[in-house]
Amino acid sequence: MKVRFHKTLYLKTAIDEAIVAFEDAADMTRSSETGHTVVDIRPRDPHEDADEVAGEFMNYVLGGTIAKRGNQ
Repeated sequence: MKVRFHKTLYLKTAIDEAIVAFEDAADMTRSSETGHTVVDIRPRDPHEDADEVAGEFMNYVLGGTIAKRGNQ
C-alpha cells in the first residue's frame, strides 16, 4: 500500500522516524514524487491488515510532524 505525504505539510524527519519505528511491523520503501514523499508499506505479517498498518503509520508521521513543528 502506498501512502503520500505532501512535502509542505509533513516533515521528512518525521517520516524517517516513523519508518524506523515501524521497521518490525512492515517493510517500507520511500520514494519521491513531485510535491510528495511516497512510502510503500508492506506488512511483514501476512495476516496483518495493510490498511490498519498504514493508518497507524500515517498517525505516527502526523504526530511527529506536529511535535517537531511545535518545537520550532
